[in-house]
Amino acid sequence: MNYLYPVQPNRIYEDADHFLKSKEYIAEPKKDGWRCLVHGENDTITLYTRHKTLVKGESSEPQLLSLKQKLLSLFKDWQPFMIDGELLQWRSPKEKGKIYLFDIIIKNGHKRGSMQLESRRQPLFDMDLPHIPTDGCPLLGTVFIPKVYTHDFLDTYREIIKQPSIEGIVLKKIDSQYPVVLKENFKFPFWVKLRKG
Repeated sequence: MNYLYPVQPNRIYEDADHFLKSKEYIAEPKKDGWRCLVHGENDTITLYTRHKTLVKGESSEPQLLSLKQKLLSLFKDWQPFMIDGELLQWRSPKEKGKIYLFDIIIKNGHKRGSMQLESRRQPLFDMDLPHIPTDGCPLLGTVFIPKVYTHDFLDTYREIIKQPSIEGIVLKKIDSQYPVVLKENFKFPFWVKLRKG
């Protein structure tokens, strides 16, 4: 399976009100982690950063090996697959061996980029995985999905950035597709992030 670069959200510098008040977007927490693509094929899980760097360290980081085993058990029937997410492994000792998944690029060998956001990633939400906590509660589990907000984005942002492990929010256009990206750092106009500071 060929590597595809993940799309990168634009950072909001001006005209934030346009996005924060729009009914065409949903909002999700932005975790402080490494952007990570999960590849699953031939009963093997491979993790890549957004720079196409292979994530290694199973021998010295047993949590990473456990995470790969968990991902294979969850998504074995999706092979070959590619899932977009955020690896929390290296940012905090309390979050080692955990991952935050928010989109499906390939499932059962079929690219899903032409599908709209909700339908494209619905299989993730059908799995009853825990939402990433935004209230300071500990991460109880290994694999997480977003908590989705459909309104009051500014209030949501102000509330969740109180947590040190939350960088901000990412606003995603409801009907956005996921383009095939063959180059690094492609800025996707239909995903925008509002970060602290």
